[in-house]
Amino acid sequence: MPLDSDVEKLSEPDIDIRNIFSPSLIVTGFFTPDYRQLAQSFSKNLSDHRVSHHLYALAKIPGDWTIQTRQKPSALAAAMRDYPTQTLVLMDVDCQVRGDISDLLAMEPDVTLMLKRKATKLGVALLPGSRVIAVKPTKGGAAFVRSWKEACESGLKGSDETALLTIIEQSGGSFSIGALPQRFTGTELRDAKSNAIIVHKSVHDNTRPAWSLRKGIQRVFRKVRDGVFLALTGADYNTYRSR
Repeated sequence: MPLDSDVEKLSEPDIDIRNIFSPSLIVTGFFTPDYRQLAQSFSKNLSDHRVSHHLYALAKIPGDWTIQTRQKPSALAAAMRDYPTQTLVLMDVDCQVRGDISDLLAMEPDVTLMLKRKATKLGVALLPGSRVIAVKPTKGGAAFVRSWKEACESGLKGSDETALLTIIEQSGGSFSIGALPQRFTGTELRDAKSNAIIVHKSVHDNTRPAWSLRKGIQRVFRKVRDGVFLALTGADYNTYRSR
């Protein structure tokens, strides 16, 4: 039985969604009133796997979806206040859990997140992603959350991930960063391998058909390109580009 639950109060738009089974690891995130139904579904998914969670109900701020993402560190800061001795795992509410995530407790860095590979003219760049972020209850973890929140509230252009890259570049060793194992990164459901434990089904795929079409074309192009390159050279294209 859960130690604490607000699941029965989900009809109230300003009520957080919380269900605590074990205090060792807490999944957190946020939702605006128009995404409450999605957050409810995520809560049910987490509860089915007996994953403790606290999803914060936050007011919508002026601006588009990109602007809303800047509230992620505010949710993390609230969770750090409410659960100061627990490992926190920030997730987007359109993620899904497909198994045990307790291995995230064994991560050693203050902050563990997805590092995305992006091809550049000079090779491959690693860019931080915020879809899933594990934060330890350490001095470094607190410094990360504080810096990210301040950057998102500073008027910096771009999304929360723009601010994330900025604070990592300027961290000066105030917190340690590690890469999440692939199975925990929230890979898109359509691309996820069978061993993926955290997956992602973007709500924006349904609301932005042109964007979804473009992404689909890009995936097909990459598969064809990689296959042709392998056939002609016997080498992996991404490995070749990263040299």
